[in-house]
Amino acid sequence: MENIKVSVVIPVYNVASYIKDCLYSVINQSVKPYECVIVDDCGNDDSMKICESIVTQYTGTIIFTIVHHEHNRGLSAARNTGVVKSNGTYILFLDSDDKLLPDCVKLFVATVSKYPDVEIVQGGIQSESKNKLYGMSSLKSIDYIKEKGGLSRFYFNPFNYFPVNAWNKLLNKQFFVKNKLWFKEGLIHEDQLWMFWVCKSAVRISIVQEKTYFHATTPNSIMSTATRERTLRHWHVILNEVLNNMSSENYDRELLFFFKKFISLYAGGIEKSYRLYEIEKEFRKKLKDRKFYLLWKIYNPYLCQYEVYRQLINVIIYIYFFVVLR
Repeated sequence: MENIKVSVVIPVYNVASYIKDCLYSVINQSVKPYECVIVDDCGNDDSMKICESIVTQYTGTIIFTIVHHEHNRGLSAARNTGVVKSNGTYILFLDSDDKLLPDCVKLFVATVSKYPDVEIVQGGIQSESKNKLYGMSSLKSIDYIKEKGGLSRFYFNPFNYFPVNAWNKLLNKQFFVKNKLWFKEGLIHEDQLWMFWVCKSAVRISIVQEKTYFHATTPNSIMSTATRERTLRHWHVILNEVLNNMSSENYDRELLFFFKKFISLYAGGIEKSYRLYEIEKEFRKKLKDRKFYLLWKIYNPYLCQYEVYRQLINVIIYIYFFVVLR
């Protein structure tokens, strides 16, 4: 177990109300991580003063490293910096308004001991959100996946749920770096694109059924304050990259999975959907080419403004998965 060195990476930006609890959740782990890399992303509150005070007074075995950006670069860049500066064999991303549950590192390390070649370990999630997805019920029968394309077939299936978030996943650093799983800088919803690339690379995945991570719902977080125009602009980048890099073995699953996400963008109206016009044309073409004729015929962007119509599209997607792609 001494060779399993866990580096906790915490990007910090304007989280003065949360960062103390976040850091003490690392310090109070029943099995200590090897190190904790704190990345200062140049906020304008007292977050870093709190970090520096806690780190200065700490006398335990965890190696704390504080890395300063010269200016605010965003969550993706902060995570990338944390990976570069880490020295552990495994990386665990922790958002600075969240907390590790007391046995998080212990459970992850035990899993790596059981499966030494594992690339990703996914932990259970405790959340104050009422989002039922955090229950991860579709993962309860899974202990270990060791199959090329296995994660993709599971993830790109609407009947299943595998968390998209980078946090609460223990990642083999060598696997991360070798497959160039760097986060695309400047994006919101960056985990959506990151997970797309992770699915293409991962072969050995294990699930920890116990809850390992507490996810908070922060009122002023990036995700809660994102405007519709900004959301569309960033999804344009994500979908454009996805549509140009879909894998041959899971092409249809990826196409339907992201088409389902695409139509959800109309939930806020159609007034700015021109940003996605080129993406829309590409989806139409691919749906026709792959012989998803019903979706190709019935799809209407104006009707996608309405919940009932979007649900109809989703039902058709589920039928395709159930009848054709299972």
